[in-house]
Amino acid sequence: MGEVIFLKSTLVCFVGLIFISKTNATHFRGALFSWKPGSSKNEIIIDYRISWRLSNGANFYCNDSIIKNGDERNGQGSIACFSGCHGTLGSLAFQCTDYSTIEDWSSGKGRVIATLNTTNATFGFTGGDWISTLNVGRDGSWKLLINADLSVRPDTGRINSSPRAEITPIVRLQYNCNHTITIPVTDPDRDTIRCRWASDSKDECADVCNAFPHAYLDSDTCTLTYDALYSMGWYAVAIQVEDFANQYDISPLSSIPVQFLVQVYRSHDSCSVKPALIDPSPHDGDCIVVRKNETFETTITAHIDGYNRSIAEIKTVSPLGMVKSPLMQINASTWQINVTWTPTAINDTSNVFCFTATDTTGQQSDKRCITLLSGVSRPQFVYGSQGPTGLVSPDQRLWSIRVDRQFTRGSSGHYIRLYSERGSLLENIAASDRSRVSINGFNNSLEFRTNTTFHENQTYYFLFDAGVVRSNSYCGMESDSADIKDSFFWRIYTDAVPIRLVNGNNPYSGRVEIFHGGAWGTVCDDSFDRPDAEVICRMLGMLSYDSDVMAFQQAHFGQGSGRIVLDDLQCNGSESSLEDCQSSGWNHEDCNHNEDAGVSCNVTIRLVNGSSKYSGRVEVYHSGRWGTICDDSFGQNEARTVCRQLGIFYGDSHTLAYGSAYYGEGNGSIALDDLSCNGYEDHIWDCRTKAWFSNDCGHGEDAGVDCYAAIPIRLVNGNNPYSGRVEVFHGGAWGTVCDDSFDRPDAEVICRMLGMLSYDSDVMAFQQSHFGPGSGRIVLDDLQCNGSESSLVVCRSSGWNHEDCDHGEDAGVSCNVTIRLVNGSSKYSGRVEVYHSGRWGTICDDSFGQNEARTVCRQLGIFYGDSSTIAYGSAYYGKGNGSIALDDLNCNGYEDHIWDCRTKAWFSNDCGHGEDAGVDCYDAVPIRLVNGNNPYSGRVEIFHGGAWGTVCDDSFDRPDAEVICRMLGMLSYDSDVMEFQQAHFGQGSGRIVLDDLQCNGSESSLEDCRSSGWNHENCNHGEDAGVSCNVTIRLVNGSSKYSGRVEVYHSGRWGTICDDSFGQNEARTVCRQLGIFYGDSRTIVYGSAYYGEGNDSIALDDLSCNGYEDHIWDCRTKAWFSNDCSHGEDAGVNCYAYDMTTLWWYNNAAETTEVRTPIRLVNGPTYYSGRVEVYHNGAWGTVCDDDVNNRTVKVICKMLGMYIGDSYGRPYSDAHFGQGSGRIALDNLNCNGYETDITQCMQSAWYQNDCGHSEDAGVDCRGYAYGRVTLPKYSGYYTSDSYYTSTTYRPWYLSTKGYSLTDAIRVGCAENGWNIRVDLTVLRNIHPGAVASDIYLGENTCTGTQGWNTVTFQQGLHECLTSQTIRNDVLVYRNQLVYAERDPIHSFIIRHYNWTVSVECDVGRNETSSGHIHHDAGNNPVDSVLGSSHYYVNMSFYSDPNFAYQISGNPIHVAVGNKVYVKVFTTSSDWTIKMRVHTCYTKPSATASDSFKFEMIKNGCEKDSNTHIISQSSHETRFVFEDFEYTSNHEGLYVYCDAMFCRSSDYSRQCMQTCNP
Repeated sequence: MGEVIFLKSTLVCFVGLIFISKTNATHFRGALFSWKPGSSKNEIIIDYRISWRLSNGANFYCNDSIIKNGDERNGQGSIACFSGCHGTLGSLAFQCTDYSTIEDWSSGKGRVIATLNTTNATFGFTGGDWISTLNVGRDGSWKLLINADLSVRPDTGRINSSPRAEITPIVRLQYNCNHTITIPVTDPDRDTIRCRWASDSKDECADVCNAFPHAYLDSDTCTLTYDALYSMGWYAVAIQVEDFANQYDISPLSSIPVQFLVQVYRSHDSCSVKPALIDPSPHDGDCIVVRKNETFETTITAHIDGYNRSIAEIKTVSPLGMVKSPLMQINASTWQINVTWTPTAINDTSNVFCFTATDTTGQQSDKRCITLLSGVSRPQFVYGSQGPTGLVSPDQRLWSIRVDRQFTRGSSGHYIRLYSERGSLLENIAASDRSRVSINGFNNSLEFRTNTTFHENQTYYFLFDAGVVRSNSYCGMESDSADIKDSFFWRIYTDAVPIRLVNGNNPYSGRVEIFHGGAWGTVCDDSFDRPDAEVICRMLGMLSYDSDVMAFQQAHFGQGSGRIVLDDLQCNGSESSLEDCQSSGWNHEDCNHNEDAGVSCNVTIRLVNGSSKYSGRVEVYHSGRWGTICDDSFGQNEARTVCRQLGIFYGDSHTLAYGSAYYGEGNGSIALDDLSCNGYEDHIWDCRTKAWFSNDCGHGEDAGVDCYAAIPIRLVNGNNPYSGRVEVFHGGAWGTVCDDSFDRPDAEVICRMLGMLSYDSDVMAFQQSHFGPGSGRIVLDDLQCNGSESSLVVCRSSGWNHEDCDHGEDAGVSCNVTIRLVNGSSKYSGRVEVYHSGRWGTICDDSFGQNEARTVCRQLGIFYGDSSTIAYGSAYYGKGNGSIALDDLNCNGYEDHIWDCRTKAWFSNDCGHGEDAGVDCYDAVPIRLVNGNNPYSGRVEIFHGGAWGTVCDDSFDRPDAEVICRMLGMLSYDSDVMEFQQAHFGQGSGRIVLDDLQCNGSESSLEDCRSSGWNHENCNHGEDAGVSCNVTIRLVNGSSKYSGRVEVYHSGRWGTICDDSFGQNEARTVCRQLGIFYGDSRTIVYGSAYYGEGNDSIALDDLSCNGYEDHIWDCRTKAWFSNDCSHGEDAGVNCYAYDMTTLWWYNNAAETTEVRTPIRLVNGPTYYSGRVEVYHNGAWGTVCDDDVNNRTVKVICKMLGMYIGDSYGRPYSDAHFGQGSGRIALDNLNCNGYETDITQCMQSAWYQNDCGHSEDAGVDCRGYAYGRVTLPKYSGYYTSDSYYTSTTYRPWYLSTKGYSLTDAIRVGCAENGWNIRVDLTVLRNIHPGAVASDIYLGENTCTGTQGWNTVTFQQGLHECLTSQTIRNDVLVYRNQLVYAERDPIHSFIIRHYNWTVSVECDVGRNETSSGHIHHDAGNNPVDSVLGSSHYYVNMSFYSDPNFAYQISGNPIHVAVGNKVYVKVFTTSSDWTIKMRVHTCYTKPSATASDSFKFEMIKNGCEKDSNTHIISQSSHETRFVFEDFEYTSNHEGLYVYCDAMFCRSSDYSRQCMQTCNP
């Protein structure tokens, strides 16, 4: 950003000195304007910079003293209205910011706030005349024209703001040189900006239209180029800067003027001879954040070479309040000025500061411009605005959350993340994905879409990466929103019985559908009547006081599809859920879909467009239509009655009334006006009101309520966030509190509501508008709190809006917070900061331990005992800024605040911020078992005081061990718990943190047991205690702790259970014994080694339970280890999930590559920046900066292992990091960004260049790259030969009726085609509800012909992806018969497979043929791949992040959307080599073309947003991806991975590379 002047060299003789000529005649030196909307309707804020002749008189004169004092100059003229307003909008008085005594000009800024008559207006500034020496338009008049539109934009939902620009009043250009002038422009709305010449036809420029002939204006970059070969002298430049909604629009949103003077002068100097700005001057384009109450300081330094030359002036264009020192000479060739700036409320958020140096001959340096951000803070998500929250439908897809300011969408690499309650990542939503993430500018909300279908009776939560949204500040991390790591910030859950109404005439009626078993199903109408319908309406939140509920039979709302999940429903009408009613049970029915039941809830009142079911715009139903309620007289009483009628009235403290269409404007009619209730009515029909649909309102006055909300409160106009005028949001607007009887107890309640009341807060109450008078309503008066209340609504007062005050009596408070926790994951944890002498500071971690943490938590009022309190050092919660307030803090732990502890003097320390102390005041006691023979036994260790410590065995016995096992989740119903003394599992190290432990065995945590206290012991590590939780039943190889192969422990060994007779009852008992039984609808039984085959013994066979036993030992069974089974019949269970499986194939491959080119960064300020040097032919050499760009940087940073994404990495030229020595090794590089070595970019040979070391290239691998580079597709050397082991599926499911899939499918064939017949009657005994249209051959377009209870496939043998091979002189045709359950809405999406069966047709030479289902033995999924360097590479797959549960079988079953953990490893014993995963991709089949290739990892970098590299070691790489499926092919996914091998001593190129360090 800034003006850049490129000069053409001309050789002339220098004679004498050339002085700058001053302009003469009139005094106008140019101006520029911008505008933004005000806070009220049609209010506009006009900002301007205007420049005049300095010597014209007192009204125009500026100097350093005037700038420092902020004195205002009267200037001349006013802003005149041309259309859309009347008269003048305000005078053009200004505050001085800059001046030049040499060029004789002054410049300053001003602001006018006015109200327009309409939303569209044209205004400006006219006068006469320009200077008399203008080459074009001399003595002519001036005019600057501004076009403004204050209407709400349809694309953003906000009122537009104009662009902003900066320029010096006079730009001097040397004659006969080429020049470029860049006008710095920005737009607060991030709109597209274009510049154009001001037009005479649009009356924008008076007498100086087209007054700078031969100059070229680039409209997209707002850059002027001029070769200065024409007349010397003065020119007036008139430009209009305009913003557009997008790059394709041709109609501007606004237009602002930029006018200034250009002087073309002659010099005897060469074009290249000019002053230079040198370090420590800020660099052009820098963006610097100046925080509140901080002062920005810098030095502008200029250098000049040459005899009899000096710097005459450093010209600036500054924000208001910036102070510059006089010009100072540092040495014979260097001058500087010092700059200080403390931003105030009058400054804009974004402020441009430009500067240039002029020497005594009139030559000027290149101009530099920087951006100073003041008063900025990171955008915040508004807690309480997230919606929906709480109970949601399983197919909820749309979500919204408000942001506390205008914002833009985050860049790539920042995600909204959806998790299950158990912490499994289910979905990533990229903030940059415009198809899924949008901005609602009407209420500053972020709206996004998920794709996950939720399961019933489960909880989920959202987390946010930092940078998901960005504020409209223009640069820096301050623009990024902070991350949200609190899993309780936004939690949602599904009902145990999710329910919906489908196909009705309105949302309150329709066919009843229930989500069960992973899909929606209908309800049979047998015995279905009004009580059943009432329960359904209650579940839907549609049962109000006067609902007219109706039940419908005989598919009144149309026939559904899929399963019928309930029949014979018998409710009494009072139940809260259908699960409390009697029925025939889930999926037990004798109905068809023409008996689907329906209901009409006939709701007469509803809340619309709120963040939850408790809030929204009030709408009522009357005469067949919905209508809104006008907010005239709509207040607390009316809101109370509305909430009561809806059945969600929770008291006045939770009930808020809103007006002015707070929840958005409704459509259609306004049903009620002047509603007047006393607040005790059961419904609004009992209130007084005008006649129905009789009103004098518009939808901008629609009323709304929140029936379950906290009262919004804030402090305004204080000196810090903890003090200010009290304002409360009520009735749709912010209002103040009157100070009548306002005292300290009232202030304490307010500070408590704001979360600013700590144990020792020095709370103060202020009267008489101490923090300035407010505006609008005074909402509370005569407030009388006792100080213990949680909210003002609990305190006595005169009532809402009942007051006899004016704003001179506005109340204020100071919560005076003196200690806080910063940057933690919740309000209970973070870096400790204390407030003293007007500033915040951190605490050094020297001697900071448990006692100090205890006192900090006690002072904050959140001390919950030692077991919940943890002290952290080494800047665990990040490094602070500013001062370190305390060091060597020494507390005994019982003080009420840290001021009572011993410490050094304030701000006296020998620490750095890397030693900042932190605490967690509410953390569970971390505990682990170490050095045991299995995960269930070992030495007991507890994390306390920042480190792991052991437990002494004094009085340590079984009850203590039981509590420990319970804390570890290893205490089942019949666990044989054992305690051990005398360091049975080996001696620990470090502290012994507990002694004399005395538990009774029922406690949930050791913190509930008696002991000698933390770190009070008389033991040594020879007395370390241990436990064995001795688990006797476990689940192995499942995707979570709730699922897996069942194994039991007996006689010193683990064994599996045979699946003979193992069914629902047995699974119920297993889950109950494990303590994780959540009902039959949650419990699924599996056979045929679904979770993989076990090892060793089969412990039990023919297990027979009734399902109500507490453990399986109470069930009937054969003798231990007596069975007639194999491990292919191992039983498994899932105690908390749904049966959604899909079929996978996995392949892998390997490649070896050796890295050769050493590379390093030299002389940079950080390890990731510096001059680039490469090692060749025994010596280090530099790289010439010719053609070094962002793509080159990407390759270099990848080689160094420092690449962190496309948005980072900046090239530097002109030996920015100093000149190197020796040879220049590389020049003319041409990288596309995908290369793995810089030598692949070479266009010329080693050491061939035309450069000097002044052109040495440098990089900063973590510098922000302004503008992303579009990278071409790489077609380099990567090759791989896939190694594929063919396998087919064998039936895995046997129904309780004894049927298998082979009983349902008959395969025949002839030379002309298949003849496959599926018996649907048999199939439905195995898969109830099987649909013929979901069964296909090979691909989803090859469906069968449906007959009576059959479906037949007669496709040709060369169709439907049928493969052909020759085996023993027989033609063998193979395919797969697939039953895939489709998405109920999007039929082209397959959610999961029910089964897949391979079919085969053998055609002999004599044209005889036979068909059969083909079964191959399953293979272990660890496949070997021979790399070209003869290193064997293996790939295996796991279901858990600990890589403990391997997914066995090939193919394997994985749920679509589930995580698959992949380990790629080499078994080589050669530790002189190291392996890296190079590329991983998938195909829908082994023979699919590369056009179907889907890359998960490429060049070692993550390409798929759902793929993440977990770790990389010398011989192993681990990554994870989420299961997906090709719609075009249902065989599964073929996974290929290429690996490379490097020497272990090679630390360059992709041998060190990772994109996810």
